[in-house]
Parts: sequence; structure tokens; C-alpha cells
Amino acid sequence: MHSLKVPRETCMEIDGRWKEGVCLVKGTPHPELEKAITEKGYDWVLGAMMEESLGYYVPSTARLAIRDYFKGEEKCYSERCVALYGRDLEKMLLDDIRKFKQEDPKRAERIVESVKKLREIPTERQMEISLMYPTMRI
Repeated sequence: MHSLKVPRETCMEIDGRWKEGVCLVKGTPHPELEKAITEKGYDWVLGAMMEESLGYYVPSTARLAIRDYFKGEEKCYSERCVALYGRDLEKMLLDDIRKFKQEDPKRAERIVESVKKLREIPTERQMEISLMYPTMRI
């Protein structure tokens, strides 16, 4: 088990086990991924996945990939991950995070705010909105 210093809500989102103020997860995250989720926040990581996939991932589907990663999964079978990263979940997440760090900070903030709003609506509606993502001016 690996311990993460994240808020309790984030721990529950990634299906970790909350114990004595830390989140215990099965997987051992790459240091960059751990730093991103602990310092930038969970919504920022969701935003990185949404932006870098041009809306292929929405908050509810990105959550599943992140949850699987922190459970110790190494492979992802989404079309995007299979085609671009050879099923390597960690490689996809690292690439999304590294690219999103280069984003204009004001735009990144707007994307994170969009993630927070999208998380409040059902997955089906999130997916409808994702079809428009590449042409939305966030």
C-alpha cells in the first residue's frame, strides 16, 4: 500500500482507503502523478485528461482511469490509450499531465472550473458535451 496526502473526498474518488489522515492506495504512483494529484488537485488531473484528449475523456470516464491507476492497474483499454500509448495507462496519464502543465495558466483554470461543473451532471450528458469539446472555446 502507498500513502497519498490528498483530501478525504479525493481518496474516496480514487477508491483509496482513508486511514489516520492519509489515503492508502494499492498502486505505487509515478512521482509526477503523485505530485500532480497532491499539489495541483484531483480536478486539475481530470482537466488534464479532458483537455489533452480533446474531450474523449470527460470527468466521469477520466475518474475511472485514474481510479484504476491508483488501484495498481497498468493497462487501459480505451481506444485512445490503445492507439496512442499501447495500453500503457501510466504513460498516457504522464503525457496528459506534462502537456497540461504547458497550458496557459488562465485557460487551465477555466478548464478545471469546467471540470467541476461537468462533474455535477450525469455521465451521458457529459459525453454529449464532449462531442463539442474541440470547438468549445474554454
